[in-house]
Amino acid sequence: MPLPLGWRPGDEGRAYAEQRGLTGDNYDRELTAFRNHCADKGRRSCDWHAAWCGWVDKTRLSNGGHRPSRGDRARQLARQVEAMERAEAEAKARGPP
Repeated sequence: MPLPLGWRPGDEGRAYAEQRGLTGDNYDRELTAFRNHCADKGRRSCDWHAAWCGWVDKTRLSNGGHRPSRGDRARQLARQVEAMERAEAEAKARGPP
């Protein structure tokens, strides 16, 4: 059956996620991502609790327990740009080889 409209993990599903470090805003973002994925892909399941637990486990394994927020990604990109700019400035300061 498709994911029921407004579906939320029960207390057991929330506890499962929290035990794996998925709490607060990260929990809410991951729940939204799960719902959107299910809707977008037309996903069907006979056990949505099991599907949720599998989603939580995959998320935890792939990124340490939470999906990065837009702010997290923006900060990471800014650090990468700064590192590249520093390396470029250092190369210019050294002059040609």
